Amino acid sequence: MKRIMVFVLVGMIVASCGSGSREPLKGLKSAKGGINYGGTFLYNEEQNFKSLYPLAVTETV
Repeated sequence: MKRIMVFVLVGMIVASCGSGSREPLKGLKSAKGGINYGGTFLYNEEQNFKSLYPLAVTETV
């Protein structure tokens, strides 16, 4: 039984690894100066946002 669980676990780990064929700039529109329009903006934040509405921001650092 333990061998089956180890086999399943290893299979899940291997399956979660990507194929490496990711194209990050696919579907973006090019502009002058090497700028690309579109895509997703990712930002690491330590705390959760209370609101994304700019006029409702009451906390400043």
